[in-house]
Amino acid sequence: MLSRFDRQVRIWGAPAQTYLERAHVCLVAKSFHDALLQEILKSLALTGIGEITLLLEDPESAKDLYSADASSFFAVNETLLGEKLVTDISSWKCLDEPLCVYTIIVAVNLERNEELDWLVRRREPLVVASAKDFSGHVELCLKEGHFVIDSLPGYSIPDVRICDAWPELREFYESFDLAQWLSSGRLSEIPYPVILYHMVKDVAKKDLVNTSSKYVRSKIEEQFPNNLDDLNIIEAKRFAHLAIRSFDHCGRMVKFLLNVGPELSRNQWFDPLNHETAYFLKCLRQYYYRYESLPISGYLPDMESSTELYGRLKCLYRNKHSEDIRCFNDIMSEEGGQPSLPSGAEDVFIRKLRYLEFCPAKPVIYQIPNTGRRPRPLPSVLSRYTEKANEPGGQNEAITFHTSCFIGGVASQEIIKLITHQHVPISEQYRYEQQDKWRSSISGD
Repeated sequence: MLSRFDRQVRIWGAPAQTYLERAHVCLVAKSFHDALLQEILKSLALTGIGEITLLLEDPESAKDLYSADASSFFAVNETLLGEKLVTDISSWKCLDEPLCVYTIIVAVNLERNEELDWLVRRREPLVVASAKDFSGHVELCLKEGHFVIDSLPGYSIPDVRICDAWPELREFYESFDLAQWLSSGRLSEIPYPVILYHMVKDVAKKDLVNTSSKYVRSKIEEQFPNNLDDLNIIEAKRFAHLAIRSFDHCGRMVKFLLNVGPELSRNQWFDPLNHETAYFLKCLRQYYYRYESLPISGYLPDMESSTELYGRLKCLYRNKHSEDIRCFNDIMSEEGGQPSLPSGAEDVFIRKLRYLEFCPAKPVIYQIPNTGRRPRPLPSVLSRYTEKANEPGGQNEAITFHTSCFIGGVASQEIIKLITHQHVPISEQYRYEQQDKWRSSISGD
């Protein structure tokens, strides 16, 4: 997998790539000659989607899909199909078969309401994409709420506990007399969480919500005016917001659990990852009620300090993480309705708590807006090309390929988001207007 998809695995990780390789995407369109369909198909094939079904009103339009002829779709790279990609071409009437279940269905340039209604009635998430002339449109239809497991891939927020340290960690923090370490010239050996703790330890818990990182930084500068160039002091000022962030994170997660409470009582889920996340959130709610805190991720970044002190601090975090995982597993064993879970899934869930988001269900699609804008005159060469594309009987549809390429990329991006549960997908609608040669308009509701 690393030899073929190395670059994208670095972006969204090996588990997400596995989800893509197990996915079965259904593309519904009128003809294979649709430029937008080909853009989406190309993007999905390149990302490693395991199975793609084309449901076409005119299946004969795709007869050259596997041809070795230079004009065929996959001819540019015969290995693109690979041994894993399975592509099936059928009439779109096959979608009525109840036994056929897809990961996602994509409606490509289906304009009439009756063409979309029968897709909306199915359980699969639906991505509606259209591109015509100089306008493009992408919209999602989610039949159930969608959990975003990692809303910020590649961005790490250290789970450093300062104001809500557990007893062993608080004992470690309190063992430092900063004035004594300063007078002995060893202040630079202290990890920055210790410094942050001593800056806010005298602030009442009820006042921490209104305490700003600016206050913490000013207190550091006031207490250590001659040590501002020490690397651990620089880190303490840089991460001053972490002195109260864990407190904010706890409040945010409690609010999040309240907001998604109705979803947690759902018995049936279409998406296995949604089911898994909802189950973990039910266990997390019980964990918070029982311990009045959240399990710690156990991730402690490298920091400027002596090796001995950093090792002791990291050991405290590792032990607390192991204890929290054990307590969380005890709650899981008490909770009924456990789905099939991969090994270590609860550990991954706890590590991703800070990046968890939820998108409410949106079981309907809105009317595709008609902006009524008239494009400016095209350059002569492009004008002749467009006239050729619009000739009666021609295989190409009247679609500006610039718009099709752009909307195809946006639609593929949203499909990948839904499959991998990474990044927050668009809400409501995404509209694109190519107003002239140099200027475009993009809007999302």
